[in-house]
Amino acid sequence: MPRKKNSVRPDTVDASRSLRVAIITCVYPPYRGGMGAVAHAHAQELARRGHQVRVITPQYDRGQHNRVEDGVRVEYRVPVFSYGNSGRIPVEDVFQESDVVHLHFPFYFTAEMCAQWAKKYPAVRFVVTYHMDPTASGLKGWYFRWYRAWITPRVLRASSAIFVSSRAYAASTSSAALFQELADRVVEAPFGVDQKRFHPRDGGEASWALLASVGLSPAKCTVLFVGGMDHAHAFKGVPVLLEAVRSLPDGVQLVLIGDGALRASYERLAAKWRITDRVRFVGNQSADSLAQWYRAVQILVLPSVSRGEAFGLVLLEAMASDVACIASDLAGVRQVLDDGRAGVIVAPRDARALAAAIGQLYRDPSARAALVAHASARVRRLYTWERMVDLYMMWYTRSIR
Repeated sequence: MPRKKNSVRPDTVDASRSLRVAIITCVYPPYRGGMGAVAHAHAQELARRGHQVRVITPQYDRGQHNRVEDGVRVEYRVPVFSYGNSGRIPVEDVFQESDVVHLHFPFYFTAEMCAQWAKKYPAVRFVVTYHMDPTASGLKGWYFRWYRAWITPRVLRASSAIFVSSRAYAASTSSAALFQELADRVVEAPFGVDQKRFHPRDGGEASWALLASVGLSPAKCTVLFVGGMDHAHAFKGVPVLLEAVRSLPDGVQLVLIGDGALRASYERLAAKWRITDRVRFVGNQSADSLAQWYRAVQILVLPSVSRGEAFGLVLLEAMASDVACIASDLAGVRQVLDDGRAGVIVAPRDARALAAAIGQLYRDPSARAALVAHASARVRRLYTWERMVDLYMMWYTRSIR
């Protein structure tokens, strides 16, 4: 039976006690993607600090069942209806049973319900992490624009804090005017990386054996791509990367980690361009295997083509692993790479420019080393999950007005 409304006002929440925190997200591991990865790290770090953490996420697959994972209760709820990675799930009870409700946004069809219940239960601290500004063409694009005009303002105005991975990205979105209006509650909280898992190669590791296991040469320069290959991640720009590799010399080879409905079309494209001898699609990898792959390569490329790419967690994983990075010139991505000092930035959708950047780092190991040195210091200083959750906790417990 749901308990009565919380009688504790948001400005009197005790920072020293264990909080009941509910994290609402449209995706969560084992689904692969940045938003789910952030929500997972968020939940794990809160639980590590002794808080009572629930993750509320849609049950897209009947094989998904509620579970407790390292102190985090993961609850799958059957959507009333769903489309892609979004759907409407019941959440009023979540507000009735929590001190803090933290929404990872966008979550179409459920975010607006969160805004509604946040008004009904004002004693609950409702906060939002704004991940990205989705873009699309056709009817889907029209819906995104309608949602941003009419629903997004309701959701953000109902929150007491809006976390963004970078202010630069927030200023580049179609909601920039809204962020300016709500500037007193916008908080820059960069995402983090597990630096115990993702670290530079040491002399005793045999990571290069991974290359030989898929028929590639450890003696060549290996470029790595890590990202989803489903329709939700079409903005990752895999065709641009394949086109760039097509024009590079045989001394450059490519490994693509990830899977999804679009993978077969990418493999056909590689075959069409006759580069299958030096391109390998290796599918999804476990976290430990992924870390080994980073230590086996020289360059990571994030060739995303739209502002659907707001940050690029893979950049942090590469930076922590001493791998040189090349990424598209997008607002949030640019900030991660310190405006080109921690990695090479190229124009989105420009395969020729991307090929030139890869070719430059292939031919100039000293240039790679300079980027790696700057990136390594930057990631250790700024990008940890502990720092992100410190900022979250500050706003969970601070006075609103």
